[in-house]
Amino acid sequence: MRSLYYLMMAVLILIFSVSPAIAESNSDVSVTTSIMREVEVENEQGKKEIRLENVESAVPGEEIVFIVTYLNKGKLPAENIVLTNPVPREMIYVGGSAGGETTVIIFSVDGGDTYDMPEKLFVVDENGERVQAKPEDYTHIRWRLTESLEPEGEGVVRFKAMLK
Repeated sequence: MRSLYYLMMAVLILIFSVSPAIAESNSDVSVTTSIMREVEVENEQGKKEIRLENVESAVPGEEIVFIVTYLNKGKLPAENIVLTNPVPREMIYVGGSAGGETTVIIFSVDGGDTYDMPEKLFVVDENGERVQAKPEDYTHIRWRLTESLEPEGEGVVRFKAMLK
């Protein structure tokens, strides 16, 4: 059991080290990624609610929440901000989980070479046929902000992925 714990910790360290979001188009925008899990708790009123907690270990099949926070450290509004995050190889993107206010979200199925809306993404299946890509085929997620980001302005985008 202890070896499984150390294996999962190694996987999470690897995931965290290879999956940072990258802010393209603007060097004054800093980006940080948090790796969390959703837990159901009972609040003071006795109602169940979902809270986020830091991930210390995970098991296959568990969903992990990636929260990407971006901040404009510049003195001018940041324009045309694009954030790109790979889906870690040890994980599968959870369909419909990517979100972010004032963003257009597109995906890649070819290692980040090209991006498009889900309905326009195709892969070749095991029979060699071109088929509609599924969320588990996504290799990268890209958010394009539709508004400028004022100095000291910040925002959050997120997605979920399941440990294989």
